Amino acid sequence: MICTLYAHYTGFDRINKKIQEFFPGGKLSVSKEGNSDVLECEIKGGLLKPSGKLKISYREKEKPSYNIAENDHSPLTNNLRGLYGYVRSL
Repeated sequence: MICTLYAHYTGFDRINKKIQEFFPGGKLSVSKEGNSDVLECEIKGGLLKPSGKLKISYREKEKPSYNIAENDHSPLTNNLRGLYGYVRSL
């Protein structure tokens, strides 16, 4: 399953810290995939509990703001334009 979250708050380090707090026994790894920072957390299962894996791909605008700049054509800004168009059509 994929879940996309758009937020004005920035900071990959803050997300990393929260995941460590929420899954203290999880095996964490951080890497880079293109323009995204990637955090993977592997959680061991138990006798009756299956193991799990969480993957977070994080991107942020070069200059975070509420406005979508006309001259910004980064992949994230293009996604935001698409989301804006979708919500506007509703």
